[in-house]
Amino acid sequence: MTGELARILHVLGVILWVGGMASAAVSAIALTGKPEAERAAGIGSIRAALRILATPGLLLAWLGGVAMLVGAWDVYARAGWMHGKITIGLVLSGVHGMMLARTRPGRSDASRPFVIALGLTLLFALVNVALVVIRPGG
Repeated sequence: MTGELARILHVLGVILWVGGMASAAVSAIALTGKPEAERAAGIGSIRAALRILATPGLLLAWLGGVAMLVGAWDVYARAGWMHGKITIGLVLSGVHGMMLARTRPGRSDASRPFVIALGLTLLFALVNVALVVIRPGG
């Protein structure tokens, strides 16, 4: 895989992944106070959106990111900012998993965890962009 193709896949994946997670969190928060049947249907739709949009985005982001990492290992292995990006990617992968778990069938009480998920997703996306732009420590 060429470096340009890897970068395209990575950026496209991050857009789908982070955008899907943020949209899902906002949608779940909007269900707060709705009747149980409406919340259950909404949570089911949110799960479907996560599986159709955010999960493929996660896979593309990791595929493209690992391809770029392997392609320039000598540069990235010692770059502190890259270690930060990878750590954030792992944390966001965990948040993604939590969101999928909170939208399993029979779950409709997800508003507070989704407020936290939204905050973490947006904060870590901002920090990741800053790490790429500023590249502190190398």
